[in-house]
Amino acid sequence: MRLPHLSAGVLIFLCSVILSGRSVDPPYITLTPPDVTELLQEDASISGGLKPFTFARNVETHLTQDHFIRSDMLGDTTLLRLGITIPGAYSLNLLFGYFLPCEGVTMYVSTPSQDYITGPYTTASASGMLHTAPVPGDSVLIELRLSPGVTAPGTIVLSQAGYGFRDIFGWRRKDSRYNSSGSCNIDINCGGWQTEKNAVVRLMYVDKLVTSYCTGTLINNTRFDGTPYILTANHCIHTQAVAGTTVAVFGYERAICNGSDGSTAKSISGAVVVATSGDIDFTLLRMDSKPPSSFNPYYAGWNRSSNNPPWGVCIHHPSGDVKKISTDYDAIYTGNDPLLGYDYNSYWKIVKWDIGVTENGSSGSPLFDPDHLIVGTLTGGSSYCGNPYEDYFTQLSLEYNKYSSSNSTHLKPWLDPIHSNVYKLGGYDPSQKLCDTINNLLAGDTITLAPAAGWGYLTGHNNFNDSVFAEKIFSSTPKILRGLLVDIAKADNGTFGSTITIKIWTGDSLPDKQIYSKDILLRNINAPGIIYHALDTFLILNSTFFIGYKINYTAGDTFAVNHTHNRLADTLNTLYLKTGALWTSFKSRNNYSTSLKTEAIFCDTTFLGTVMVRAATDPAQIIVYPNPAGRRFTIHLPNTADIIRIFGIDGVCVYSSSIPVSGNVEIELNLVKPGIYLIHVISGNLSQTAKIILKGS
Repeated sequence: MRLPHLSAGVLIFLCSVILSGRSVDPPYITLTPPDVTELLQEDASISGGLKPFTFARNVETHLTQDHFIRSDMLGDTTLLRLGITIPGAYSLNLLFGYFLPCEGVTMYVSTPSQDYITGPYTTASASGMLHTAPVPGDSVLIELRLSPGVTAPGTIVLSQAGYGFRDIFGWRRKDSRYNSSGSCNIDINCGGWQTEKNAVVRLMYVDKLVTSYCTGTLINNTRFDGTPYILTANHCIHTQAVAGTTVAVFGYERAICNGSDGSTAKSISGAVVVATSGDIDFTLLRMDSKPPSSFNPYYAGWNRSSNNPPWGVCIHHPSGDVKKISTDYDAIYTGNDPLLGYDYNSYWKIVKWDIGVTENGSSGSPLFDPDHLIVGTLTGGSSYCGNPYEDYFTQLSLEYNKYSSSNSTHLKPWLDPIHSNVYKLGGYDPSQKLCDTINNLLAGDTITLAPAAGWGYLTGHNNFNDSVFAEKIFSSTPKILRGLLVDIAKADNGTFGSTITIKIWTGDSLPDKQIYSKDILLRNINAPGIIYHALDTFLILNSTFFIGYKINYTAGDTFAVNHTHNRLADTLNTLYLKTGALWTSFKSRNNYSTSLKTEAIFCDTTFLGTVMVRAATDPAQIIVYPNPAGRRFTIHLPNTADIIRIFGIDGVCVYSSSIPVSGNVEIELNLVKPGIYLIHVISGNLSQTAKIILKGS
């Protein structure tokens, strides 16, 4: 149930009550333990089935801020306390139906001796509810700390207390299910998958007075906007009431392989269900707030193809334990288990795990394909340590659009809001830079334009008839090349149709295979100045490559590119020439070690994903003018733009709009520094990039 709006008058009244009374020891209210016989019997067998992990039966109550007693002072801070006891409980977790503290009020929940403390809690979820982490033992102390000048706690209503009937702490009294899973489970930090692990979260929720753990995955959408969608199982969470109690814990893992227990401090409380299905086992949640950068979140990519994955990986929280990884190196096929209760043949079947297993608490966890994309979510199965056989993951291809009569029964409208119709989408790491540049400029370099001995310039038209110039770019990791920045010194056209040609080659010591070529009219180049050339399509480059240009010796043409001074004390030369059919280094021909003042702009493959690829044959181009500009410029959009974003070369987004627009759009950037900016426009599944140079006012 969503919290009804409270009038401002009520809140003002509750936050202006004057506290009174003397300081006394906090009262402990004893609640009657629930009957958990049935729950224990349900999990007595390890036979196949759904895989949530249930550890607490909740007891209903109704305790408000009026039950708290002014207990003590902590300096100038007023302390209000209330104790809860449920005899025989291994742990207690609390569900506040209303948590609306006044500004300056902070809540902590601890053991009576305060040797174990959770919090601080200062705000509720969007529903107004707050679900706290479990505390070991059968008694908890709730403490409200009122900052100096605050005279009332606000509206606080404790609705349920979770009676832990399973020992999720053990005598170690740690805030975790640490080491509770089977010994065959493999720690996530003992191998790879260090990016995708940051998308996997432990979910705690309350359903019908029962507190359970499942696993979920932060998942990307085609807007790449960081909407906090979490994909999990329908049999874990399927109603708004349950979603409101959800706590997602990020980064619960050991710091190192097989190290000590991790932290559960990085958590977000509260969610809404945006899509779910009782026919195929999935639920898509939208958390009430985005995970902050300190949580190191990653939005996992996905693959909605129905093709059989050649092998798969599952990252999960078995029995609520620290994050684990399981791997099946064999081909995965469609399968069915009627005991699970969902649509026939709606699963990817793991016949046998090669590494690890799944357990209760793993439900809702992702199945990744070899491309590190989600292809399914765990429903259940029979595997456990000693029996690594038969687990079933609901196929994401069916979750995506099998039941499409309503937006609330399939994933497509949420994961593809720009209607790109892509089958595969890469993940999104908001902590990474979108784009960066590579160049060969060294500290202390000065930029110049050297004349040739006869006429012309060493990096352009000259008496040697040099026609092709290539700058070597060193790369040891895969990169997506998106464009080039070139510092043009001279650009005069002898005829109206005079051109130069931008070229890109692969190669090692010398340029080898040409992989890109594009003519540019000389009359469209403003020189001197830096031009940005956006590639017609993305090029994925795995190693060293060359960027450069070819010039034509048309009468009256003059073209040259700025470069570094002669590095007499340094042997570094990255420029190569081609005259006729032979390549040679600039240094060997001219006794001049140099680098062109050019930069390759590459973008992160994780961010871009499949949707960001545009067809090279698409004739529609965006136009930006004037360029350079002061702070105001116009973008001509040949197609309706769904998203416009502008980034600095450092990858920082300085402008973003998701309001569909078309035609000529005027933009003014008043708070940015002068420099080069990349304009990124998405129109459906078409992506285009342009460059703007802002000079400021």
